[in-house]
This record gives sequence, C-alpha cells and structure tokens, in this order.
Amino acid sequence: MRIYRMPSQYYASEPKAAITLALRNKMAIGDARQQVLFGLNDYLSSLALDELNSQASIGGISFSTGEDDGLVFNASGFTQRLPELLKKLVEGYATFQPNAQQLAQAKSWYLDRLEAAEKGKAFEQAIQPMQMLSQLPYTQREARRKLVNDITLKEVTDYRDALIRHATPEMMVVGNLSAERVTQLGKDLKQQLQSDGRDYWHSDYVVVDKASRADLQKAGSSTDSALAALYVPLGYSEYQSMANSTMLSQIVQPWFYNQLRTEEQLGYAVFAYQMPIGRQWGIGFLLQSNSKPPAYLLQRFQAFYPQAEQRLRSMKPEDFAQYQQAMINDLRQRPQTLDEEANRYNRDFNRQNFAFDTRDKAIEQIQQLTPAGLADFFHKAVLEQQGMAMISQVGGSHEGDSKEDYAQLPGFTRWDELSKLQQSLSVESDKP
Repeated sequence: MRIYRMPSQYYASEPKAAITLALRNKMAIGDARQQVLFGLNDYLSSLALDELNSQASIGGISFSTGEDDGLVFNASGFTQRLPELLKKLVEGYATFQPNAQQLAQAKSWYLDRLEAAEKGKAFEQAIQPMQMLSQLPYTQREARRKLVNDITLKEVTDYRDALIRHATPEMMVVGNLSAERVTQLGKDLKQQLQSDGRDYWHSDYVVVDKASRADLQKAGSSTDSALAALYVPLGYSEYQSMANSTMLSQIVQPWFYNQLRTEEQLGYAVFAYQMPIGRQWGIGFLLQSNSKPPAYLLQRFQAFYPQAEQRLRSMKPEDFAQYQQAMINDLRQRPQTLDEEANRYNRDFNRQNFAFDTRDKAIEQIQQLTPAGLADFFHKAVLEQQGMAMISQVGGSHEGDSKEDYAQLPGFTRWDELSKLQQSLSVESDKP
C-alpha cells in the first residue's frame, strides 16, 4: 500500500490527525448500474455504521465515506483511538448485511435524490451541466432511474465486495500520528482489506482540445428562468488557466452584478464564477430571473462582455496589483484547523499529484499575471470563443408557446443529453 504521511506544519502540538484511505478501482462507477449500486451502498452503509458514528463523535472523532475513483474513507480527530476506529469503519463497511426492508428504503432515498436534482432552483439546474461534464462517465438520470427497481440484495453486496477486493489501496495521513503507528495501520489495513489491486494508475479526465460550442436547453420546474455560460479557452496550461479564471471571476463579479442586478434588475441570483472542464479552467456567468427568458438574458450577457474587456484593458496597474496580492495572501493564509490543513492536500491526493504542489504552482502563475494578459484570456475565451463555449438555458414554466424563450445560437450544437456531449470530448490520463 502506498502511504503518504505529512506531520502538521501548523498544529504540531495538537494530538489530532486526518486520515484518508482511498480504494482506487476503475470499475467503481464505470456505468449507470455501478453508479446506482454505489449510491445504494453508501446509504445502506450509513445505516449500518450509525452506532459507530455516534460512539466516534463522543470521542471527538468524525468519519465519512465517499467516492473518488473508488471508495474513500475519511476519519479525523484525536489520535488515541483514530487508527482503531478507522479499522472498525472499514470492517463495518465490508461486512454489513442489509435486509430487504433496508434496500427498499435505500431505493426510495436514491429516487428522491434524483427527483430533487430535477426540482432545484433554476440557477442550480442551469449550472448543473457545467458541474457534471467533468465527472467521468456521466450517465443520464433517467438511465439510472430505470435501473433502481430491479437491483437485488445479492447484487448490492456482491458489488460492495468487488469494490474492496479489486481495489488498489492508498492512504494519506495529515497530522500528529507517529511514523510507527502509521506504518502499523497500513499493515493492519492491508491484511484486513485483502485487496488484489497492484497497479497504480491515474484517473481519466476530459480535455478541451478543439473549438466546441454546446447549447443545452431545459424546461424548468418553476416560473423562474436561468442562463449559465462557461467559456474555457485553448492554449493555457492547467495552472495558467486556474490563475487567470480565478482572478477574472473576482474582478468581474461586482461589475456583472452591478450591471445586470442593480442597474438592469434582471434577477436576484447573479454570479461570475471560475470552473474547470477536466483540468482546464474557464470563466462563467450565471443569472436567475423571474421576469425575463434565457434568450433575453443572453443578449444582456453579450452586451456586458465587451464592456468588461474594455474595463480590464483600462485597469490601473495599482488596482490590478491589489487584486493580485489579495489572491496570493489568501492562498498563503494559515489554515484555521488541522482538518482545513488536511483538505489542502486532498485535491492533489485524489488526482494522484504526489508532489502536492498545486497551491505553490497557482501562486507562481498568479504572480505572472498582467492586466493585458488577463484581458487577452477573457477575449479568447468569451469574445472569440476559441475553446469550449457552453450555454445552458432553463426556461420558466408559463402558458403558451415557449420556443421563443430560448436563444437560437448559430454555430452551436444542441445537445439533448449531457452524456453525449461528454462522449464528444477527448479523454486523457496522466502517465503513472
């Protein structure tokens, strides 16, 4: 088992640690059925581990399970009982035996979750496609919904067993657990898991490697409408695009809010945001309106864009430097808790970047930003749409024909299913 141990740099005197045990397994959520099975297992395990969770919280320990290229266990708190509790947590997950009534309860919970995702606020529904596009593989909710009813108890427990048996375990410990105890914990878990995965691998991610313009339209569940737009330019590395998009979103957000919310009063949920597609970051805009349809909102977005570029190009160097330094100071800020310190390592651990240097590389790229370079990024992404341009339109429900509510986008491809848009993108994986 590959183990990473990082003593706390900020809370060395606290007898606490945060442990992440990842059971990497390419077949964990490889299709719609596996994704349903993972969700059902997640719910059933929470029932089975409820008593252990209560005992742990009394002792100042918290734990959770999740998914990231396989099953992930997280446990944090006081070190005295932490390793033993993690072993109990793994054992509880590996051995729970649900009954038919519990499975029916899990299925009802899973279906409720699917329905809730369809009934969210208009702006949440508009931004969902952007959030989901990077999750490989994305499967349509309707495909998952159709599978739920036929899943059996045996299928659930067989899947759970395979999730553990065919995994490659990795562990990260951040905090004040001695090297000897970490080593012993690794040995105990390896013996306990009996996982047969041996090859270390890197997760896949979608790639924007050509110009692509995507239009998604959906009828909303309320009278409100919403529009989300995301622009990811070509020609920038991960950390270059991360630095540019993060700074852009901070600078442009008050301009966007003031113009479309305060001046034009188009809506009450108004955001500029940064977001990646795979590992390439872009700048996005989002607005929910109770008075105007997506077609009108897009016109106002498009009127705002050249104004924003001009303001970026005319920004005073001292004002730009203020934004720049504020971002660097924020990234260098001391974590407020040991858990927050551990979270800084999690992103790199989960994407197998074992140099754990994302924060340092981001700061390095932010230091190199210039007003002209930032405006160029904005121009290439938003005005020229050199890379991925993604427009998500949610129409409000009302009487009469609503086709005119949606913007007609020449040069854009209309996608009825996000899964098919994802399949049109390239997929890459870092070499181990």
